[in-house]
Amino acid sequence: MIIRKMSEGDIPGVQTLLCRCFSDPWSPDVLRSTLSRADALCTVACEDDTIIGFLAFECILDEGGIELIATDPAYRRRGLARQMLSEAFDSAEDLRVITLEVRASNTPAIALYENLGFEPIAVRRAYYADNGEDAVIMQKHI
Repeated sequence: MIIRKMSEGDIPGVQTLLCRCFSDPWSPDVLRSTLSRADALCTVACEDDTIIGFLAFECILDEGGIELIATDPAYRRRGLARQMLSEAFDSAEDLRVITLEVRASNTPAIALYENLGFEPIAVRRAYYADNGEDAVIMQKHI
């Protein structure tokens, strides 16, 4: 398994992954737009030629944000998300704080983020359009 920067050619594979992971996945246009932004870092995790993980991370001045992270269901609970996040954090210099939103019901992700030093700081009520679920805003000071 390798983790590398995402390329335009990875969009179909990432889209397939996102459709397996989310009820409301990002479209290819959103992926393309995010990939082209100077403030965004998009990485993929691959096993052989299959994309099994995706991370979109943004850095603006001294603040970072996890925009989206996905791990193929068959590869979960193996440390892949932790490894993708660690590599993103290591590549971003001079960060003071990192934030993210996570579904309130996603207890495995919340546990991972807490284990990485994130703390819940607020709740966005009815944040997710597909089902009206709340989002927990989490933050980590570096």
